[in-house]
Amino acid sequence: MSKTLAPGYNEDGRNITGERAISAVSKGSNPSIRQWLANTKFMFGINNIGDVKPPFSDTGSNFDSQTASPVGRYFCVGLEKKF
Repeated sequence: MSKTLAPGYNEDGRNITGERAISAVSKGSNPSIRQWLANTKFMFGINNIGDVKPPFSDTGSNFDSQTASPVGRYFCVGLEKKF
């Protein structure tokens, strides 16, 4: 049976300081930013950051669609939240 430790104290009941003493649990009734951002993932990406044009190819579309894309630079942003 495991006993719940008080924030800021180790198994022996001694006071600990520094990073190990920081509690992840909010101590008030107001939700903190940590609670709002728990289980949240932010994503950001840039494709073709140099905005390079695809190499010319002697085909109907003037580029090799197997290896290049005619779309220039684009950005993507994502947010994932698990409840």
